[in-house]
Amino acid sequence: PDMKKGRAFQKIKAFRFFLPVLCLTSCMTVRIPSVEIKEAGTGAPLDWKGMARQALQNHPDILQAQSKVKSSAMSRNIAAGDYLPSVNGVRGRTRTRTATADSQYNFSTGIEATQNLFSGFETTGNTIRAQKELEAERWNYRQTSAEVRFRLRGAYVEMMRLKKLAVVAQKIAERRKQNA
Repeated sequence: PDMKKGRAFQKIKAFRFFLPVLCLTSCMTVRIPSVEIKEAGTGAPLDWKGMARQALQNHPDILQAQSKVKSSAMSRNIAAGDYLPSVNGVRGRTRTRTATADSQYNFSTGIEATQNLFSGFETTGNTIRAQKELEAERWNYRQTSAEVRFRLRGAYVEMMRLKKLAVVAQKIAERRKQNA
């Protein structure tokens, strides 16, 4: 009997919570604006090649994959750049002036070149890793492109089906007018 009282009390607590929520939601109404779909009369007809070209140029997933490939290529170039020598140049000018003598100008230039001869295969490892990351991003781009083209193909086929269905519906409407 005590367990039944506890469950009943829990139900009353839940009812007290949901009653105001129920009252608030039943009083609210949401109006959805009407939508009218119109066919663009001046646009060029959509063909598969044009749609695929636009998708490759403008789809955000493909643009993101392209930027990742470019970024990975730059990272590979930076990693491969560790094989090249590093050159630093310095140029300076100092002016010395004393109260009794004229001003003296001293010019100096310097150049420093360094070349990493062996770093325990760290440079080689970084370059190979960067190359493999570039290959992975290229495969990722191909996968993303294939997915986008697959979804685009489905949408194109559906659009063509609906276009043919609209023509059939138009012919049916004209025939019904003639029969009426």
